[in-house]
Amino acid sequence: MKKALFRFLIAAIVAFVCFFGYLRFGVYLFIEKKDRVRIVNLINEAPQLPERFYELYEISNPKSLNTNLTENIIRETIGKLLEDRHYIIEQVPSYATAYIASYSYGIERVQLIYYIEAQTTQRKCLNLLTSQQDFLYSCRGIEAASQFHFQKTLVDCDDREMVTLIIMMKNPSLYNPIRRPEIVKTAVDKIMKKLEE
Repeated sequence: MKKALFRFLIAAIVAFVCFFGYLRFGVYLFIEKKDRVRIVNLINEAPQLPERFYELYEISNPKSLNTNLTENIIRETIGKLLEDRHYIIEQVPSYATAYIASYSYGIERVQLIYYIEAQTTQRKCLNLLTSQQDFLYSCRGIEAASQFHFQKTLVDCDDREMVTLIIMMKNPSLYNPIRRPEIVKTAVDKIMKKLEE
């Protein structure tokens, strides 16, 4: 009985290691090198955001710029177990970047995320994400949204305006300052309160 249990545990560990290796390194088998290079170049060429934007994004989405996919999956799983619904893995830039790169399904997306994280940073992924984000009203990218909503560039926005744009990234239809100003104000006030702490 003990030998059977031991064999089962060894087999389970080997299967887990093989599956993790497949997720981690499968990108080299299933996504062509030219596509991998194109995606990394797209990320690296995205316009950089103001430093203050990164700081505010991190306050709004804790640890999303400093962790990798594995850590985030663990955090999300534990969060669900503890009923902490605040954390959403979709707010991690590399996750969203894989979606932008047209790998929006299953295993290939996970493999691409691991590859992106090995080649670049979450900040650079956020640069790409914000440059491609649809903010409604024909506003593609955060600079266009900043001009539309505040009539100024992102660099010239104050904290409250940057936080508004960060909140809008989560769901531009729900957090629409024109159609739902009270919802946006409540969400922005919540983040601004964290700034004061």
